[in-house]
Amino acid sequence: MIITIIGWSGAIGLLAAYFLSLGGRMPNDSYTYLLINAICSVFLIINATYLEAYPFVLINTLWAITSLYHIVTKSLRASS
Repeated sequence: MIITIIGWSGAIGLLAAYFLSLGGRMPNDSYTYLLINAICSVFLIINATYLEAYPFVLINTLWAITSLYHIVTKSLRASS
């Protein structure tokens, strides 16, 4: 049951961030957007791993890595 809740939370979070970005309410380069993407991708990785849905593990791993990469590079640019 908890794995299902984690999966649905990840899916809803990613979709919410995406639609807020499309609507101009959340810039897609903001820390909030990037953090939501990273955290929700990890939630989906947990769910997909449990379900043995490895293509989804791969895509969400890449999604999380990309989001984390942009968080780090944005932070480094801001500190210099």
